[in-house]
Amino acid sequence: MINHNAQTLIEAVLKGEPVEGQDLRGLDLREADLGAANLRGCDLRGANLKGANLQESHLERATLDGAILSHTDLTGANLSEVNLSDVDLSTCVLSRLTAIKSQFVRVTLTGSDLEGAHLANTIFIHATLKDVNLIGADLSGLTLLFCALEGCTLDECNLNGANFGVSRFKNTTFNRSQLDGASFLGATGADIELKDSQINGLDLSLIQVQGLDITGSTYRALILEKSRISGLKR
Repeated sequence: MINHNAQTLIEAVLKGEPVEGQDLRGLDLREADLGAANLRGCDLRGANLKGANLQESHLERATLDGAILSHTDLTGANLSEVNLSDVDLSTCVLSRLTAIKSQFVRVTLTGSDLEGAHLANTIFIHATLKDVNLIGADLSGLTLLFCALEGCTLDECNLNGANFGVSRFKNTTFNRSQLDGASFLGATGADIELKDSQINGLDLSLIQVQGLDITGSTYRALILEKSRISGLKR
C-alpha cells in the first residue's frame, strides 16, 4: 500500500491511477483536483476537502468521519454505502449525486440541487432539508426518520416503498410521483401536495397534517388508521 501525501495523491489521480482502499486520513486536500478519482474504500477520516473538485469521483464505501466537506464539488460523484454524520452539506455541489444504501445522520441540506439524484435505499436520520430540489430523483426504498423537510420538491420521483416515519413536513410537494407502498406513519406537517401521483397502499396512519392535497392521484387501499388530516383535497 502506498503512503500518499496530498501531492502524490493528486499526481496519481491525474495519471488515472486508482487509489482504491488507501489510507488518506487527515490529508490537506483543499482545492485539490480529484475529478473522476477512484477513491473506493479509502479512509478519508479528518481529511480537508474544502473546495476540492470531486466531480464524477468514486467514493463508494469510503470512510469520511470528520472530513471537512465545505464548497466541495461532488457533481456526479458516487457516495454509495457511505456513512456521513454531523455535517452541513449545504455549500457542496451535489447535482447528479449517487448515494445508494448510504446513511446520513444529522446532516443539513439547504438550497441543495439534487435533481435526478440516485438515492435508492438510503437512510436519513435526524436530518434537516430545506428548499431542496429532488425533482426526478430515484428515491425508491428511501428512509427518512425523525427528519424535517421544509420547502422541498420531490416531484416526478420514484418513491415506491419509501418510509417517512415520524418526520415533519412543511410546504413540501410529491406531485406526479410514485408512492406505492410508501409510509408516512406518525408524520406531522402542513401544506403537503401529492397531486397526480400514484399512492396505492400509502400508509398515513397516525399522521397529523394541516393541508393535504391528493387531487388527481390514483389510490386504493390507503391506510388511514388514527390519522388526523384537516384541509384534505381530493
